[in-house]
Amino acid sequence: MSIERFVALLHAYGIERLADIRTVPRSRRNPQFNDAALAVALKAENIDYVPLSALGGLRHARKDSPNTGWRKSWACADASAEAVRLALMAMKGEMGYPSVLTAPYYGLYDARFGGRRFEFQKCS
Repeated sequence: MSIERFVALLHAYGIERLADIRTVPRSRRNPQFNDAALAVALKAENIDYVPLSALGGLRHARKDSPNTGWRKSWACADASAEAVRLALMAMKGEMGYPSVLTAPYYGLYDARFGGRRFEFQKCS
């Protein structure tokens, strides 16, 4: 996908801020999506670029984890995207799964942020 088409999709859905959760925000095949190039392209289109690699993949499940999906490397990005979606729902108070944030050890607060809660900045 070209960067122009990607930006057009972001505009079409009214996205004003892009959170990049990739642990390694680079691509040999699609260099237009490397972190630096993407940040420049988005800035030119008045879209904020926010690197959040702490939410990214390349995680390894504990042997006693009930989440066997993380043992498959291809599932990491899927799991991360779903976790962010559910976290946003929980933070807004929408129906969903609040435990995605607060579950001991496996919730995002414990698993990725050392027990600290996080807040997203509001777009102005």
